[in-house]
Order: sequence, then structure tokens, then C-alpha cells
Amino acid sequence: MDEIAQTPYSLGFLPQNSINNIKDAVILETSIIPYLSGSSISHVDNKTYTNSPDFLMRAYVNNGTSLNQEIISGGNYTLGSIGPKLKQVLETMGYKTVDNLNPYKPKVITHSASSRGVSNNIGFTFIIIFLSICYNLLYCYNNQFFLS
Repeated sequence: MDEIAQTPYSLGFLPQNSINNIKDAVILETSIIPYLSGSSISHVDNKTYTNSPDFLMRAYVNNGTSLNQEIISGGNYTLGSIGPKLKQVLETMGYKTVDNLNPYKPKVITHSASSRGVSNNIGFTFIIIFLSICYNLLYCYNNQFFLS
């Protein structure tokens, strides 16, 4: 996993109803080499999403730049700091939005004791990634990084 996390564009979050894996994927932070303490694949790729509407979940911030300045640099997206890809991630995780009043509800997949092994480890990895994304989103929300 350490090697994959240091290979640019090697990890992404594919939102529900995606058609093109390359175009639709939300690229996770895989460009920090060497992988530094405090960086996380629950962040979006800094190089890809700087000056884009999906700047919010980057690991790095531009010191001295206000949220409004970031929104303007990102193209002044209608939903402010919640860019289109972040909105898709939230909807995929089951959050209701103005455009999606009946959100997708992720299903929990359980494995029997006999099917544990590599597939269970992969499932565990995705659960950790999912929890990390949720934690970061709640942190941003609780610290009022979201615009009302």
C-alpha cells in the first residue's frame, strides 16, 4: 500500500453512476513522495485539484488565502467550497443534496469466516479509506469550512 500511495494517479474514488473510470474518478493524494506523516489517501490529489472547484479536500492549504479566494480561484463553482466531484463523493456515501434528494445508500458487505484473506484485507483497506474521508469531511464541517 505504501508503494501505491506514492504512485501518482494510482488511487481514486469512483462515485456512483460513473461511466468512465479515468474521467469520473476522484484522484486521491498519491503525489507526496516520500509519503509523509500526516498525509493521507483520504485527501484529494493536491496537483490535480489546486485551482479547481474541488480544492477543499487537499492535504495542503495556501497560507494567507481566504476560503472565498479559493472558491474564486477554483472557478467560482455554484456550491462554493463543495466542488462537483466532492458533491458526488458525498452523494455516493449517502448524503442528501439539493440535486439528489433520494441518495444512494451504500450496502455493508460481510464475509464469512471461510472467505477471509486477501479480499477481506482489501475490504478492510476501503473501510479505512472511507472512515478517513468521513473524518476529514466532519472536521471541515465542524470547523465551518463549508459555506451555508
